[in-house]
Amino acid sequence: MNGRPWSSKVYHVNAAIPAAYLEGKDKATVTFKAKPGQRILRLFGLRMVNQDVYEQLYQAGSLGLHE
Repeated sequence: MNGRPWSSKVYHVNAAIPAAYLEGKDKATVTFKAKPGQRILRLFGLRMVNQDVYEQLYQAGSLGLHE
């Protein structure tokens, strides 16, 4: 762990982006901002899917949400 106790933790976070924000767009920029006094750690993956695909992945257990 090299003196970094947070380095072995992996978090799965899901955030819904309202369809109105993406309507008529071919691209989207995702920005991560830390709260005051905190920091953003490494990002190992980002996947944007529509609601139908999300539900299929969730039902299949492919999102890492099921503990």
